[in-house]
Amino acid sequence: MEHGWLETPDEQLAFIAKFSSDDPNAMIQYTLKDIKKMPEMFAKLHSTWLTGDMQDMADVGITPFKADYPIIYQNLLVTPNNNWLPKIVNMLDYHPTEFILVGALHLSGPNSVLAKLKAKGYKI
Repeated sequence: MEHGWLETPDEQLAFIAKFSSDDPNAMIQYTLKDIKKMPEMFAKLHSTWLTGDMQDMADVGITPFKADYPIIYQNLLVTPNNNWLPKIVNMLDYHPTEFILVGALHLSGPNSVLAKLKAKGYKI
């Protein structure tokens, strides 16, 4: 069995370092602002993930995140999705079966991996 990365641990660390240089307080503010709501939000996200309801998942996790923190949304979700897409397409085109693991919020919303694959003609 062959294993690969959509991004290496070093790439993740470089991303975190760059992210904190853009606005070092933004992620902390985001976390603190919504910390009391997080158990409820994660329960809703879990429920939408279990049922496969990508629209509800986007409504709970993407829409408010994108509206309140567009730069973090771009850096945390959109940029990685764009970077991963060629690798995912390569996997799907040249291997009969693939297991690709990403965080749930990378799967919902207009800039999701699934939306990008669908736009390229893949059946989702």
